[in-house]
Amino acid sequence: MSGTPKPGTVLEIVPATGLVSGRWTFRAWSKADGAIGGHPILCNDDLQGFLITTAYVSGRFIPKVYWPVAGEEFNMLIRDPVGTATLGQTLMDKPVEEGGIRIPQVGFVVLSGPANHGKSTWGRQLIWHLWSTYGAPFAITAYEEDAKPTYQQEFRRLALGKAPKQASAEELGRADIELESAAVIILRPPLASITVDQLLANIEFAVKVYGSRVVFVDPANEIDREHDPEATGKMIQELRRLAQRYRILVIVAAHPPAEIVRRKRKEELWTLYDIEGSRHWAGRSDAGFMLWRMGDSTMLYAAKLKRFQEMGKRQLYAMSHDWHRNVLTATAVGDHLLQQAVTDNSVGEKPRANGGGGANYSAQSGGR
Repeated sequence: MSGTPKPGTVLEIVPATGLVSGRWTFRAWSKADGAIGGHPILCNDDLQGFLITTAYVSGRFIPKVYWPVAGEEFNMLIRDPVGTATLGQTLMDKPVEEGGIRIPQVGFVVLSGPANHGKSTWGRQLIWHLWSTYGAPFAITAYEEDAKPTYQQEFRRLALGKAPKQASAEELGRADIELESAAVIILRPPLASITVDQLLANIEFAVKVYGSRVVFVDPANEIDREHDPEATGKMIQELRRLAQRYRILVIVAAHPPAEIVRRKRKEELWTLYDIEGSRHWAGRSDAGFMLWRMGDSTMLYAAKLKRFQEMGKRQLYAMSHDWHRNVLTATAVGDHLLQQAVTDNSVGEKPRANGGGGANYSAQSGGR
């Protein structure tokens, strides 16, 4: 095609194959405005009720606009019209009507719980699931952890499904190639703290240049700001606005104050109101999850799911940790799990999986 189409010109693309894990293959139509030529792939354009997120030609990411030649096949990653995503867990990924839960594909999600209780592990596992299932490239901050070797090894482990030391050189090479497409690391300025404005600018850069669709800020307490509820609320609001402006998902790991951790009794449920600046995390998030360890198990509470018709009801899960793959897997679900864990840990037992002697739980029995 010669020249550039005028604004508002309608150009067509024709599907070549069906949807597979969020990816459609299309073929460029041979004519537009009476001329033989290509058609643009516009990221974030609307396609028959679906939202195009990214485009690939021969495995190469196309960040903004690409003109395929007539007859060329190309891939586009799209989001479903409902706008939700699974979490990569069998117990959680059931249909919502059967007690499953979802997170938004665009919005603001908070993860919280005591330090070293699994927030970062589960957060990295979640964003890798969004990449591998929905093809959503992600950006992750490296404020407490080093990009190399920590993040490199952790994401290699997720890509391989096993410890990197157990992989061959060829397997490691393929994993690293995939990581180049999947991940962008947001680093702290050398010898300096990072402000909210710097964080927002870094996220915007990752979205515009690298096509990031998910951003994991880990942790929020490393962002330089006044540590009062209003400053926290302003930061959350700016991140929410950024998510809506660029149609991305922002996930933030936040810590509860030390005094809350000290006072919390083991039989108490952790909620979003336990986070520092609590009312803003609880009030302005689209979804919120609390994680804490009890004995050998990690408890995960889906404390807030804003659109319950689409995202499900609040649920409590018990999760086991696979040390070799460094992943958390939900093994049981239900309100009974907290008291069961308190009782079992007093005699050294783990929370029982559903069907293994514990009370079964379903959407019909009610959720928190």
